[in-house]
Amino acid sequence: LWYEADKRRLFPNWIKPADSEPPPQLVHKWCKGINHLHNIWDTDDSYVVMLQSEFDKVFDKIHFTMLHRLLRLIVDHNIADYMTCKNNVSIAYKDMQHTNHYGLIRGLQFASFIYQYYALVLDLLVLGLTRASEIAGLAEKPNDFLKHVDLETQERHPIRLYCRYVDKIYMLFKFDRAQAKDLIARYLTENPDPNNENVVGYNNKKCWPRDCRMRLMRHDVNLGRATFWEIKNRLPRSVTTMQWDSSFVSVYSADNPNLLFDMVGFEVRIVPKIRLLSETFTIKQGTWSLQNEETQERTAIACLRVAQPAMKAFENRVRAILMSSGQTTFTKVANKWNTALIGLMTYFREAVIATPELLDLLVKCENKIQTRIKIGLNSKMPSRFPPVVFYTPKELGGLGMLSMGHIIIPESDRRYAAQTELATTHWRSGMSHTLDGNNDAHSKLIPNLFQYITPWESEFHDSQRVWAEYANKKQEAMEQNKRLTLEDLEDSWDKGIPRINTLFQKDRHTLAYDKGWRVRTHFKQFQVLRQNPFWWTHQRHDGKLWNLNNYRTDVIQALGGVEGILEHTLFRGTYFPTWEGLFWEKASGFEESMKYKKLTNAQRSGLNQIPNRRFTLWWSP
Repeated sequence: LWYEADKRRLFPNWIKPADSEPPPQLVHKWCKGINHLHNIWDTDDSYVVMLQSEFDKVFDKIHFTMLHRLLRLIVDHNIADYMTCKNNVSIAYKDMQHTNHYGLIRGLQFASFIYQYYALVLDLLVLGLTRASEIAGLAEKPNDFLKHVDLETQERHPIRLYCRYVDKIYMLFKFDRAQAKDLIARYLTENPDPNNENVVGYNNKKCWPRDCRMRLMRHDVNLGRATFWEIKNRLPRSVTTMQWDSSFVSVYSADNPNLLFDMVGFEVRIVPKIRLLSETFTIKQGTWSLQNEETQERTAIACLRVAQPAMKAFENRVRAILMSSGQTTFTKVANKWNTALIGLMTYFREAVIATPELLDLLVKCENKIQTRIKIGLNSKMPSRFPPVVFYTPKELGGLGMLSMGHIIIPESDRRYAAQTELATTHWRSGMSHTLDGNNDAHSKLIPNLFQYITPWESEFHDSQRVWAEYANKKQEAMEQNKRLTLEDLEDSWDKGIPRINTLFQKDRHTLAYDKGWRVRTHFKQFQVLRQNPFWWTHQRHDGKLWNLNNYRTDVIQALGGVEGILEHTLFRGTYFPTWEGLFWEKASGFEESMKYKKLTNAQRSGLNQIPNRRFTLWWSP
């Protein structure tokens, strides 16, 4: 289905998640797209409105008869029958039976396709057919995402940009004064507001400092509510609707210098350069600078944070790890922590640094994981657990934990503390272990995972450069009738999104037919019980978007080199002449063979203790 849909260009550019970019890049594209619009930041007699909302209960309200009629427009009627009937099944749980007459079952393999196609109809309702076809472009030459054919088409209608990520929709409007006045007047005739109560209950982004939120001026609030009302009225209640509580409308006008929204877990605040109060502004970590493509000057910045639900999800993941780690081995607990942490850090990258609550949460969670391991050894006495025990790589018998516990904030960021936060704190306490108990301030820190992950902004810049270079080199090679070799691409091999090296893998030809893989991965959460921290990417398609090889060498260095680490262990007692033969990963043959035998539960949990005992013995000195 996905392959045919892609070949026939069934889905226009606004339907996301698309295979072409991972979600963080989608956020970046959206910010850039807003910034590229013609005279977008000019507030003389215009208002910019950013509406984000979600289709409410859209999955539960899918009606099979209608779905069937829609599907028959694009697929053979037998396939349409099959796809509809597959939802109309009886569901059994213990002794209960329920026949599903109404609403999509999301765990079906093709549910992602059905939904994206069904929601395309809703998009057309929201946008209106003429505007939808203007945004999508011609059949022979479809527009790129957020691009218009020409300026005239762009300005023909207030809806400038549109994007839908599964069931969440994002729209950007630009009204001139007459349009705004007309819209507000229409809204207020139907919903009169004599006491100016519209300001009450107007959602705002509480995560930003007060001066960065939306200022609830009467005109802007009315415009926001009117825009929401207008769009909501375009959707029939029987199919879906939009709830005010799960929406947010941000207005950028003469009174409001910020444009706020959140997208796929990122909270974003765009401030144009002309509205920044002072020019002494330094770009700090956690902001993207948005350039104008024609003039190449920096016309706006986007400040990032991690949204509350994403932090909650991470915290719950760590709690789940702790809950389920009753009888498991220490290495398994540490591994689960590493996976959760890498999943969080490689997705949010620089947004993490700009979210102090998340940094505190990371310290807290890392502490909890270590405490769990300490409890497994019946002691929590700090002097018994120098950091070397937790952070030493597994090859040397440690747990190989990754650390996000201590972040020293560089001095250059302190200049930017003029925002309404109190002066930036210097030090994030929590896991400031000092080695061997010598409590001097110069003790080295465990390296911080963040420093080994390229920030998204530089990833995107590199990507643009590297793929342009690749196109040039390929062109040259074609002209000279040669083939591109690895040497030509040496420096750009591990760069770009997707990575350049994905072009040269064995199964690239098969993968070329694998369309719609990103949205299918997104829908995997309804089929597979295991939680996948890398739901947003795929090693084969995107390539490996992070590389932590240096982290290990630096950890070993920080802990005093291999010799320094082995001083903490039984190594001296083994009388091995050198540590090179030391190999920890292999369990003994006995454990391996026992694993597959029929064992009682007691025996199995006894088997689980072997690695823990080995670990305890090794670090017992």
